[in-house]
Amino acid sequence: MIKKYKVFGFSLALSAAIYFFLFGQENFQKLNFQKDLQLNFIDNASFEEKKNKIDSIINLSSNNPAQVYFLANYLFDKTEYALASRTLEHFILNFPNDTDAEVIALTAETKYLSNNQIFNDDIESLVQQSLNKDPANVRALILKGLKQTLDKNYDDALKSWSIAFEYSEDADQKRVIMAGMSSALKQLKSLED
Repeated sequence: MIKKYKVFGFSLALSAAIYFFLFGQENFQKLNFQKDLQLNFIDNASFEEKKNKIDSIINLSSNNPAQVYFLANYLFDKTEYALASRTLEHFILNFPNDTDAEVIALTAETKYLSNNQIFNDDIESLVQQSLNKDPANVRALILKGLKQTLDKNYDDALKSWSIAFEYSEDADQKRVIMAGMSSALKQLKSLED
């Protein structure tokens, strides 16, 4: 009877070890990743401290593009645009096969927001790269329409905004697009008067 318990205990221990080896390491890594995210944004942390923490999290996630992308979105939601931009640049550099139009457009948006909402050649290039991959990428079309409005190309801006509106499924995005279209229409009308 005792021998049966020893065999059962050994089998249980062996099964647990095999499970940990096959699946547990990844789950353990995910738990550490989530714990690191929770500790990441202490209110009084300096930008440099946050940057170092982000770098260490990225290093932990170097084999997992989903975690790096999740981190970038997390930073974007926390309005840490410069850190989100750095994280997305790392993603693009290290996971080129996973880089789609949305990743590139989000990178452009984070760069735009961290650059005091001023366009530069790098941001415009990213918007174009995103649209080359997916001409219906809503985020890239919104940025393109905004740039065209700032450049007083109101007809082109209205085209970009209307395509973005057609493909957007998000109510908040649609409100932003409508505001952009309204602004471009007003500017166009004032030029005609």
